[in-house]
Amino acid sequence: MREERFSSTSALKIVQMYQVLFLFVIACTFAQADFVPSELQALIDKSGMPSKKISIYIKETKSNKLIASLNAAKLRNPASVIKIATTYASVLQLGYDYRWVTDIGYNGSISQGVLRGNLIIKGGGDPDLKDEDVFEIAQYIRDKGIRKIEGNIILDRSIFDTSGGSSARFDENPYSPYNALPDAIMFNQNLSHFMITPQGSQIAASKSFDDRSYKIKNRLRAVNAACRYRYSWPRVDVDQGNYPAVVTLSGDYSLKCPQRELDYIVTRSYYAFYFALVEALSDLSVSVEGKLKLASAKGYKKLFSHKSKTLEEIISETNKESNNLFARQIFLMLGYARYGEHSGLNNSREALRNILYEKGVTNLSKIKIDNGCGLSRSVRANTLFFASILDSAYKHFGDRWLANLSIAGVDGTVEKRFDSALYRRAWMKTGSLRNVKNIAGYVASKNRKLYTVVILCEGVNAKKRGKKLQDEIIHWLWEGNLHQSKIIAEVKEQPKSPQAQDGAYYIQVASTLQEPNQAFLNKIIQAGYGYRVYKQNGKNRVFVGPYSLENAKEKLFGVKKMINYDAFIVKIIF
Repeated sequence: MREERFSSTSALKIVQMYQVLFLFVIACTFAQADFVPSELQALIDKSGMPSKKISIYIKETKSNKLIASLNAAKLRNPASVIKIATTYASVLQLGYDYRWVTDIGYNGSISQGVLRGNLIIKGGGDPDLKDEDVFEIAQYIRDKGIRKIEGNIILDRSIFDTSGGSSARFDENPYSPYNALPDAIMFNQNLSHFMITPQGSQIAASKSFDDRSYKIKNRLRAVNAACRYRYSWPRVDVDQGNYPAVVTLSGDYSLKCPQRELDYIVTRSYYAFYFALVEALSDLSVSVEGKLKLASAKGYKKLFSHKSKTLEEIISETNKESNNLFARQIFLMLGYARYGEHSGLNNSREALRNILYEKGVTNLSKIKIDNGCGLSRSVRANTLFFASILDSAYKHFGDRWLANLSIAGVDGTVEKRFDSALYRRAWMKTGSLRNVKNIAGYVASKNRKLYTVVILCEGVNAKKRGKKLQDEIIHWLWEGNLHQSKIIAEVKEQPKSPQAQDGAYYIQVASTLQEPNQAFLNKIIQAGYGYRVYKQNGKNRVFVGPYSLENAKEKLFGVKKMINYDAFIVKIIF
C-alpha cells in the first residue's frame, strides 16, 4: 500500500510516500453510525413508524455529546424546516438590522408642483410592503411638492429574475396564500383582499381598494338559512387567463352570516401595487396622467427611500408562522446581495451554500435547496445538515436566534402543540407536506441541558404517528433522564485481501500514540463525517473518507475548520 499526501492548494502535490508493512483496504464511504438509546428505541417501537422512515439526530447543543442518531445521513424532504437554512444564511449575509429599501425617484423635472417626467419605483424585494406603506409613499411624494405627474409610473423589478407569475401552483389549491410567488415589488404578500357582506336581502361583494387588475363576478344567492355548512362560505373561482383576472363568487350564502374577508392569489403583486399607489395619490389630490410601465430604470433622480421592517422581524415571522412567501423573498435576496442585479434561483442556491460553508456548516455537498421555502418535492437534506446549522446559529447568536423560532406555548406553529410542561422550553421549526412531518430546533431539559434535535419522518403515517413520536421524543428530552453511551465507529480488524486497485482519497485528522479521545471522535460525528481509526507504526491514525480527489478538496476546508486545522489529504494506493 502506498500513500500520497496532498496540500490544501488546488494544485496536486506529492508530499511524501510511505511504505507500510500491512495491507489495508477501505472499500466504501462511511455513513453516520446509528445510535439509539433503549428509551428512544421503545418510543420508536411503540409509534408504529418503520425505523427506515425516520431520521433522528440529537446532541447537547453546547458540547459534542451525542444523544441519538438514526439514519442521520439519509436525505429526505425537509419541507418547511429548510427555512432555518434560508433565514440563518440571511442573518449571516445581511445582519439582523438589515432593512429592504424601495427607492422612489423620477426623470425629467419638477416645477410648480408638476412632475414633467416619469415617477420611478425601484423595487428592493421588501417582503412585507402593504397598504399603509403605499399610503406613506404617496404622502412622501406629496410632501415633495408634487401635485401632478404628467408621465408614467415606471415599476423597476429588475433585481430579481422571476417568472412574473403569481402562484407556484404546487398543489390543488393554487390560489391559496402559501402558493404565492416572490417579486421585487411585492405587495400585500401577493394577495387580493375582498369582502362579502349581507346587505338587506342581498349579498354584496367589494374590494379593499380599487384594484382594476381584477374583476369580481358576484353570483351569490342570498338565503335565510342558518349560517352553517354550505350556507356559511362562498365558492371562489379564479380565472387568470386574461387581464384583468376574474374572481367568481357563487353558491348560496346566508343573510345571517357576518361579513367575510377573503384573501386569494388573484393578480400580480406589482399590478396591485400600482393601482393602490394611484388611489393613494388621488386621495391626496395628486393626479397621474400616464400609465403603468414595467422597465429597468437607470440614471434617475432619487426623491426618497422607503425602508422595511428589520430582517429580524421578518425572519421571526417566516419561521414562527412558516411564511413561504417571506422565505422565497429572503432566498432571492441572498442571490442579489451576493451576485447583484437580476438574480434568480440558481444564484440564490449558490449563495446559500457559500454563506453556510464559510460559517463551517457541514453536509452541504448533497443537499438540494430548490426555492428556499420548502414548498417542493425535489428539496433534500439530512438531519446532520440541520444540526450543523442549529449549532452554528446558537454558537454565534445564542438566545437571540432561539427567539426567531416558534416557542412552545407562546407563538407560531408550536404554540399549542405541547403540554404545559414544555412552556418556553422548546424552540422549533416545523415542516409538513403530504406524507412528510418534520421538526427541528432546541429543547431545554429539567436539569438545564439544551439539546439540538432534528426529527424527519416520511410515509403515509407520518402526519399522525410521526408527529406523536416527535412530541414524545421532545418530552423525553425535557425529562432529561438520558443514559450516555460511547459511539465507536472504528475498524477493529484489517481486511484479509485488498480489492481496490485505483486507490481512494481520505482526510487524515489525527495521529496519536494514545487511543483517540472519545470527545474528539464525537466531534467528528457531530460535524457530519464518518471516520475510521487504524494503527500504523505504533500510532493511531484517524481518517474521514473515502472521497474522490475533487470531493476531498471540497471537504478539506470544512474538515480543517470543524475538526483539525492541520488535516490533510492522503491517497491510499493498493
